[in-house]
Amino acid sequence: MAVKKLNYNEMLEKLLGNYYEYNKQEAGLIGKALSISRKRTIIKKTFKLLNKEYNEEFGAELITKAFWYAKKKHAKQKRFSGEPYFVHPYYTALYLTELKMDAPSIAAGFLHDVVEDTETELSEIKDNFGKEVAELVNSLTKLKHIVAMSRKKEHNISFQNLLFSTTKDVRVIIIKLADKHHNVRTLNFLPEEKQVRIATNVLEFYVPLAKKLGMHELRDSFEQACFKIVKPKIYSKIKKKAKDRAKKKEIEMNLMIKKLESELKKADLNVSFSKYKRTIYTIFKKMTQNLKSFNEVQDCVVLIALAENREQCYEFLGILHSIFSPIPLKFRDHIAISQFALYKSIHTTVIGPMHSPIKVYIRTREMDALVRNGVAEFLRESKIDTSDFHKNISFLNNLLSINFDDLSAEHFVDVLKTDYLQERILVFTPKGNLIELPRGASVIDFAYTLDKDIGNRARKARVNGKIVPIWEKLKNGDLVEVLTTKKIRVSKVWKTFAISVKARNEIQKHLKIKKEKKHKMPLVSLEFRAIDRPGLVNDFTRTFLLFDANIFSADIRTADESRIGRDSFTIEVSDPKKLEKLLKKLRKIKGVVEIKSSYIE
Repeated sequence: MAVKKLNYNEMLEKLLGNYYEYNKQEAGLIGKALSISRKRTIIKKTFKLLNKEYNEEFGAELITKAFWYAKKKHAKQKRFSGEPYFVHPYYTALYLTELKMDAPSIAAGFLHDVVEDTETELSEIKDNFGKEVAELVNSLTKLKHIVAMSRKKEHNISFQNLLFSTTKDVRVIIIKLADKHHNVRTLNFLPEEKQVRIATNVLEFYVPLAKKLGMHELRDSFEQACFKIVKPKIYSKIKKKAKDRAKKKEIEMNLMIKKLESELKKADLNVSFSKYKRTIYTIFKKMTQNLKSFNEVQDCVVLIALAENREQCYEFLGILHSIFSPIPLKFRDHIAISQFALYKSIHTTVIGPMHSPIKVYIRTREMDALVRNGVAEFLRESKIDTSDFHKNISFLNNLLSINFDDLSAEHFVDVLKTDYLQERILVFTPKGNLIELPRGASVIDFAYTLDKDIGNRARKARVNGKIVPIWEKLKNGDLVEVLTTKKIRVSKVWKTFAISVKARNEIQKHLKIKKEKKHKMPLVSLEFRAIDRPGLVNDFTRTFLLFDANIFSADIRTADESRIGRDSFTIEVSDPKKLEKLLKKLRKIKGVVEIKSSYIE
């Protein structure tokens, strides 16, 4: 294929144009300096200050220098597409200007492959571009000279190194995501096997990372590009159905908007509307994770309402619900109670004018900018509270609290997948404090999140007022109170239902120190109501044996005139999952009317 000749001056002009759009300091600082300099007594002081801050404030010079430097260094290299290799760092830097990043980040975007792919030492980057840019480039440079490692292991080690660098400077991950953004756009030039491998890695790691950082536009871009490579047939099938569904939904949404606008005019509310189409990958995940058919996924398109301020969001919500009936249990207020401060939005689902469910997101325009670009937008805001910012990248900071010395690269990535990168839930303490946990977490995960001593002494819990065992899985919004004993009760069996890294590490640590013997599960009391018949008790005991349940005691009572007998057993099982399966099997025994189970401490 013929490769178009690059016009470097036009490329640089476009990039600097993007940069100037959001960085107004360049022209403003010159004007201010000249204005002050009219006072002869401080002319020298003014220009001294101007020279001191020149490299920092006048980012265009730094960016321009990085542009030509990267072009020169990559001059002899080509990409799979046949284009000059420089195209890749250029588009990485260009995307960083679209995210409105600072000059050192854009310069590092140009230089991120120079040390790795050319004969350039890091010291040369430092001499030419300063310590800040050099540190960013160093963090982005992949590990070199990895001997005798599989591709998967090399990827995992590089990913581990990348995240540790990010805990020091979040710009590292943003530049890396910009780098990956362009790589994904050009996957079609690679061999098919390599396309699938890279696309799978992006869906597995970079998609949840982008979401964690609140960069939802980038996440959608990754999902759309990679899913059609990994699952092309499923992608095409869902895409066709989603397109048809979207047309119908948008017609109904337009009717809805028309009716709302007349009411908003009466209320003097300035609310604008847009429509958000979910990616095919998101629809696929909704289907597979929730065991739904496509027809059950009703929110392929979401109506977004943008108000001027927080108060107007709630005012609009009232108007919306007064015109269109809300669907119960489909309301979430992520403004008042937000799991992630980079995501603020009210979610509700109403019955539309054509009698189908319409999902609506309500937020301010500032909130919408944060939803789209997340941390990148957060970094640019000078009024942002730094403590609030660090709270938002707590999933990265928390990595520092874990001892990874004994972890292999594969185990490290498993930790990320099972804890930090998966979906999260929010639960409440009795005092109303919010605790964030990975989805699927149990009471014991919650206990160790509060304090290791509470975890070690956990006996059971009260969840929403009901007593439950420590292996009970928690749901979003649960109110949880851990009940403890005086003695430490840590058991190896806890590791079968603890999923958070902190809980598993603390359990393992305690077992190593104490060298404890394997603890048994708490005894379980089972009470049956069953229609009396010959062989009933025999069916009970056979089922217990099938699941290796030890019978400690049994109480068989004769049936009354109603032929309903009341039998009870005290048993012990080795695994809470096995207990759940046992109860399901017992309920299927002929004649069983009811089974009640409780735990004996």
